[in-house]
Amino acid sequence: MANKIKLGKRPATFKEIEVTITLPDGTEGVIPVTFKYMTKKEFGAWQDGIIKNRPEFDQGDEFSWEKLYEQGGELSADRLLDIVHSWGLDVPLSKESVIELEEDCGAGAIPALFEAFGRACREGRLGN
Repeated sequence: MANKIKLGKRPATFKEIEVTITLPDGTEGVIPVTFKYMTKKEFGAWQDGIIKNRPEFDQGDEFSWEKLYEQGGELSADRLLDIVHSWGLDVPLSKESVIELEEDCGAGAIPALFEAFGRACREGRLGN
């Protein structure tokens, strides 16, 4: 029997989601992730904040792809830490471990996590 719904008791997190990531060698890996709960409106505000607060990447006098990618990776890690409550990897969730995830698992890892969070916020998840 289903539980009776009680309004005013919003969850702190979504139910754990297994996010599939295509690895550089073509195989797939899975990361169990628990995202912080946001309503569609809160998700929209979070997205607005990303657009409004777009940083200008400091390139100094000479453009550097290396520096651009480094700054972008750090920014993505910060934004991911805004939405991830916990993950099922064997290292603690931190800015450094998120950057390591992208370095070890390829450029598609972080976008896959963002997409899974967006789906959870827009569409909901069974078991919430």
